[in-house]
Amino acid sequence: MRIVLHVGPHKTGTTSIQAHLGSLLGAPVAGGFWYPVPQGNGPGHADLARACLREARPVTELDRVIAAAQEAKVGTLVLSSEEFAHAFPHRLARLKNALDGHEIHLVVTLNEIERRAGSIWQELVKGGAIVGLEEGIEQILSREPAIQPDLTRAFVAALAPYKTSVVLSHHRAPAAELLTNLCGAIGMFEAMSGAEVATRASTLLLNQSLGVSEAEILRLVNSCIRQAVGDLSTIPYIAVRNMYLNLFNTPTWRNAVPLRPITVPPAHMPEVLNRGRQEINDLKRLADEGRVRIFGDLDVLEKGLEQPRV
Repeated sequence: MRIVLHVGPHKTGTTSIQAHLGSLLGAPVAGGFWYPVPQGNGPGHADLARACLREARPVTELDRVIAAAQEAKVGTLVLSSEEFAHAFPHRLARLKNALDGHEIHLVVTLNEIERRAGSIWQELVKGGAIVGLEEGIEQILSREPAIQPDLTRAFVAALAPYKTSVVLSHHRAPAAELLTNLCGAIGMFEAMSGAEVATRASTLLLNQSLGVSEAEILRLVNSCIRQAVGDLSTIPYIAVRNMYLNLFNTPTWRNAVPLRPITVPPAHMPEVLNRGRQEINDLKRLADEGRVRIFGDLDVLEKGLEQPRV
């Protein structure tokens, strides 16, 4: 059985990809593609990925899904979660062990690296973090897989996939370009009648983006709540968070508070851009070696490193 393993990483259009794959492939078809409907929150397979990377073998939730796909005679099992990226660097062997015996088509999605960095900090705050932007970017640079330039090469080396597709996107691209490139890369259009038309007509499912002002307000709210209750899991934090997100999304708020995009602080920008150049150079080498195929415009991302978003 072929397994398409989309490892993200975070903030590269993964939510849109997962929602689209689920809408097209959410029911198993013998001999065809299957995207298992996630049991937990969100459109991706985060629970499967976490269990695979956390649980000891021989049996994990990922094993059960693979067994179910084999029993249904599925030709291509499609799995997608940003959490798979967290196998890098120390748990890649565990992931390889879980996928042993199957043909692996590795898929990595990438976009402008400075957008990734700022967006990841925003998501940390939306998840309850109280870390500021400066310190947050330092933490992201040190440990977040999405910002490590050798992420793709490490997965290729560890999993030895029979095929690797790197799907690129950028913020000026048409809405459906990312989804079209990804679905084309994994062979859906040839295998499924009507899939290309549906994909080209699709739109991206975007997480609500905060500006600097909104992120700082929410960060202060998180700090106050943590001081009052300690552990956020003891309260309905998501409901509180969503109350603020809904407020930030109103015309009244936006008319009163101009949107200021989150950007990487000047002190960290040289390192972020340097990693972006390393990432692109390594992708070029992998492509020249015949180890990856690139979908999307690498030149646009490279030019963006010369004129970063402000």
